[in-house]
Amino acid sequence: MSTDNLPVLLNPANTQEIVTAAPATYQKNVSSSQACIAYGEKLLAEIESNGGMTDELDKRCADYVEKSKRTLKAMNTGRTPFTKLFDQIRGEFTAMENSVDPAKKDTVPYKVQQLRNAYAAAKREELERQRREAERRQAHDNALNTYRQAAEDDYRRQFDQKVTADINALSSLNQSLTLANYAEVSAQIASFHATLTSDWFKSLPTYAHRPMELTSDECDTIRKETLNRLSTQFKEQYAAEVGDYRDSLADALPSKRRELERIAQANAAEQERMKAELA
Repeated sequence: MSTDNLPVLLNPANTQEIVTAAPATYQKNVSSSQACIAYGEKLLAEIESNGGMTDELDKRCADYVEKSKRTLKAMNTGRTPFTKLFDQIRGEFTAMENSVDPAKKDTVPYKVQQLRNAYAAAKREELERQRREAERRQAHDNALNTYRQAAEDDYRRQFDQKVTADINALSSLNQSLTLANYAEVSAQIASFHATLTSDWFKSLPTYAHRPMELTSDECDTIRKETLNRLSTQFKEQYAAEVGDYRDSLADALPSKRRELERIAQANAAEQERMKAELA
């Protein structure tokens, strides 16, 4: 394996001497440590057996502590090249690991993950937009159906009012018949217009509430389509109900005139009775 790309600290040529000396240095530090501890334990035993410290023991202890410091310094100096090398190696490995850690800012994996996060956020935003659009379309469709039904109900209500009003008008004419106005009123009944005109449809107002989801143009289109769809039915139904009622009244006009004439010839009491029957 080529060592050209290895860091300086891992190059065999630079580390061979340190690694080769490691066992001897380690053994030397083991011996120094054991010797220092052994001599110190010997001093402790003498102090204990003597029942305490003396000037001579204190001097030996002072010398021991100073030698311990020198031993520590020597051990530290001996192991520094190895521990420094290990620290550098650990640092090199850590740096390499950090360079591929997606959690570390500005690493390549981090940048890739950020792109993934942005893509996922964009997908979520698009899905949310599609959901809102679907809800908007559904609400719009519901509003179309609701307004279409409301417009139809409104037109049917107005048509029913028109039929009822005209039938009531015919009924009022019929009830107003007398011998004096017979010619005029009977002519009005017979000529009563029983056809819905285009003008009635054109002037027909609308009272259906416009939903906020719909535009004015959409509502206008719905009303026109609805009225066009209902116009044929309204014309036929109006002609059937109002026309039939008018014709039945017109057919009864001769008999009603005869009855009015009979009432006129009766005495007052009989007239009241006959009028009540006629009514």
